[in-house]
Amino acid sequence: MQNIFFDITRLAWHLRRSDTYSGIQRAAVMMIAETVNRVGAEHVFLSLYDTRKLRYRAISMRSIETETLIDARKFRSVLGMDVDEDAVFPPLRGYASNRKKYSFHLARFHLNALLRNNTFFRQRNVTIADWKSYLRAKRQTGKAIAGTEFASLASKGDHLILLDCSWALARSIPHFKKAHENGLSVHVMVYDLIPIVRPELVTEGASMQLYDWLLSSLDFTTGYLACSQATKTDLEAFQKAHNVSRPVSLIPLAQNMVTAAPVVQAKGPLAERVNAEAYPRVLELVGVKDAIRSLLQMPYVLCVGTLETRKNNWRIALAWDLLRKTVPINQMPKLVFAGRSGWMNDDFNRLMVNTGQLDGFISLIEAPSDAELALLYQNCSFTILASHYEGWGLPVGESLSYGKTAVVSNNSSLPEVGGDLVRYCDPLSPQSIMQACHDLIVDPSQREALEACIRATRLRTWADVADDMIKATVRDKAIL
Repeated sequence: MQNIFFDITRLAWHLRRSDTYSGIQRAAVMMIAETVNRVGAEHVFLSLYDTRKLRYRAISMRSIETETLIDARKFRSVLGMDVDEDAVFPPLRGYASNRKKYSFHLARFHLNALLRNNTFFRQRNVTIADWKSYLRAKRQTGKAIAGTEFASLASKGDHLILLDCSWALARSIPHFKKAHENGLSVHVMVYDLIPIVRPELVTEGASMQLYDWLLSSLDFTTGYLACSQATKTDLEAFQKAHNVSRPVSLIPLAQNMVTAAPVVQAKGPLAERVNAEAYPRVLELVGVKDAIRSLLQMPYVLCVGTLETRKNNWRIALAWDLLRKTVPINQMPKLVFAGRSGWMNDDFNRLMVNTGQLDGFISLIEAPSDAELALLYQNCSFTILASHYEGWGLPVGESLSYGKTAVVSNNSSLPEVGGDLVRYCDPLSPQSIMQACHDLIVDPSQREALEACIRATRLRTWADVADDMIKATVRDKAIL
């Protein structure tokens, strides 16, 4: 019976530097998790290049719960990639920057645990059991699942699927070639060709790097998987320009929430006395940073994604400047950018500094957690993604899954994601972006009509994506 190996080399590299997933990495783990649900953990492996031992290894998904894979913090611990900030017990994080204070309060926790002083822990919204669990986890830090040599597990007829931008780490190419030579089918998911078709939108070097990778991948790729028709068209045009041909299967991504299941925050023992029915927000906001809490008392429009030039944040901000001059102050929402700081974003950054973030009409939320991002989606008026170019547009699909419409660019793959459930704009025109937002703000009936259409539409799920991916790559019916 055939097995499926998912390369996660790039994902593992990212987790050495971050404890949250990017959009593409979240898509990758969701596809893997749903594949496990479809074919069974015994047939699914994760493979990656081990930079410490210089070998290509594989880990059976029988060793990893899918919930652990979906949770970036838990998964990086499985891979042995915990960092110092994660090794601090939550009530002690406020003292982490001061060694003397940290040591003093650490000793207090040890002493009160020894004395079984439950009150001491309860006042800090934790339990002695939490403390003991933390100490056990700390002792386990760095003890990663070792995995096994890929070559000893993979056999002729098995499948190797590259889901997470493997082009960014070329060191794995020899292993992909070897897998292909040994009779495995190798499929590569392509999310976009933006560095090639729109090189002005990326940093120096990215275009040539992707170009070289795509040409090199022809040596080992059985077929490509494209996340949208727009990306499929771009990939086929690239192949035609080089007089080569590999099959390209269309695997549209999901219009689905941030995670497969509702995000659950650890509430602590003090939550036991809260009447959740009468005061739901008391529990809902546990662990949510103050910058997000303050947004929940006012209307806001949400823009999710890395703060980079391709996302067109400068023109979106200019549109908001136009908007605040036309919308009555009592109807004017804030604009919230939620994502990591990116590249080639100097014009936007200067605008934020020089205008005081448009006199407070714009807020920046740096790298929100999945729980915080879910809360932002749930409470926004609508979302906006007026990008110059997208390979798919995950924030649009996520927005729809929360029942929220969006203002979206009328280019690339975005109409495939938004369909007739969103409003479109010309991303090169701040006036066009402004007008689309203006209509949804000053005439709530337009927004409500789109929200009703969203509720009546069956949105695409990660299970749908996994089904299509398996059908496109696996030919052995016994595994389906």
